[in-house]
Amino acid sequence: MFPPTFVDVGHLTSPVREDGTHEYVLIDSTQSWANRLEEVADDPALGLPRIEVQVGAQSLSACTLPHRVYDAILRDSTDGTTTFRDTELGRSLVSARPSDATALLRHAPTVLLFGGWDSFAGLKVGAAKWPAALSGQILGFDAQLSRKTGVRVDPLEISIDDFQSYKAAAPAEVWTLDADAAEKDGKGKPVTLKPSEVGHGNIPAAVAFKGAWVSRIELRSALSITRLRRYHYPVNGVASPERDRDGGGAGRPREPLGEQRQPITGIRKHPCGPSADVQSLPGRRHRQRARAWQARPAGRCRRQPSRQRCAEQAAWLRAAPSRRIPRRCCHP
Repeated sequence: MFPPTFVDVGHLTSPVREDGTHEYVLIDSTQSWANRLEEVADDPALGLPRIEVQVGAQSLSACTLPHRVYDAILRDSTDGTTTFRDTELGRSLVSARPSDATALLRHAPTVLLFGGWDSFAGLKVGAAKWPAALSGQILGFDAQLSRKTGVRVDPLEISIDDFQSYKAAAPAEVWTLDADAAEKDGKGKPVTLKPSEVGHGNIPAAVAFKGAWVSRIELRSALSITRLRRYHYPVNGVASPERDRDGGGAGRPREPLGEQRQPITGIRKHPCGPSADVQSLPGRRHRQRARAWQARPAGRCRRQPSRQRCAEQAAWLRAAPSRRIPRRCCHP
């Protein structure tokens, strides 16, 4: 097979192993794989929303633009006499944020999956960044790179010493034998050419890595459910958990961005002291960590080997049970 090559790198592989092979070679990058999925999503038969821009006789979809709905081609387009970003649709897409992603869900849902960055928003407006929630790569494992070479043998055996030609000054000509019709350099002398530059002479063989043998090929992809949970889809400015779940927010929705959560209160016992009442601890994370602490040997503290500090914290809590455990406490 022939994996893609990159400038100054060639094939992208893991470090070479003792037997001369590589653990893997990259066959399809994350960006290329996302482009392939966008080609599928761009099919009108699929029924997904489409935003198109007409450039001459060519019609381009937002899925085919490099930066999707934030691309410069769409930014510089107009609807009649109104620029795209000044239209109602453009304003809603530019102003979309995780707390209100309804416009993207309705008109450009692929941005929520593959990400997007409004890098042309400017400092006054701020740039909306949508990290990719869906990503993947195609890898070939146990890769053995193969070498490829090529050589051109000139049947006339023209050498550089026996060849005299000049670069033609006329744009329609490649080379010329007339020095007066040749292109001149900075010193006024005609620019000479090598035989290989005009299709003559031998071209020596060059060896390079091209292609690879692999034992298996795998597609490894991941969908970030936690990232999709951060998006909310209010209707007429009103958000609800039901709309978030129906609109695409996976799982239990979280609070909209900008709202501060209430501080954790009600913890009455220190984990390094007597066994805490696990069920009374607020939050699933605190209950899980408390169970882990109870399973540890008695007297162990995660951040402080000495129990002196823990005893001081426990006494501080007993003196005022309504206090919250400070951030610097060794509570897990």
